[in-house]
Amino acid sequence: IITGPSPVVRRRLPVGSTVILGSDFYAGDEDREQLARDIEMLKTMGVNGQVLMVIDPEELEFPFEGHVRFEGTESELPYTTGKSEALRDIYRAEINKHIQWVSDMAHANGYKFVLQRTDTEPLDLALKIFGMDNGGQSFDRSLKLG
Repeated sequence: IITGPSPVVRRRLPVGSTVILGSDFYAGDEDREQLARDIEMLKTMGVNGQVLMVIDPEELEFPFEGHVRFEGTESELPYTTGKSEALRDIYRAEINKHIQWVSDMAHANGYKFVLQRTDTEPLDLALKIFGMDNGGQSFDRSLKLG
């Protein structure tokens, strides 16, 4: 129904329906502006939503030291540094700024924001999405289905 770097609605969504937009939301300034407009458009259509930002722990923590060659997953050119630890504070400030932008954009449209690390259990994600992760809720993790 929704595809691409920005939510492109392929069919009419019923008023009151809910979309979950999942991505790392890395994009250039132009794409970020388009994403914000598209989410605002979904909200004006009466579509509820959740913004699920998926990030690898290494992207959050930047644990690198020494000589490192960084390679992109798309068409970015590789970047090599001799002292990667010297970039840590700058990188962390930028990633935190990016996470805050995504969170602010979601909340500005009345959407829930969920930050999901790739090293956590899928069950934790489901609990976050359905609002069952906020204390007071008990869940037996030993329960096996099937």
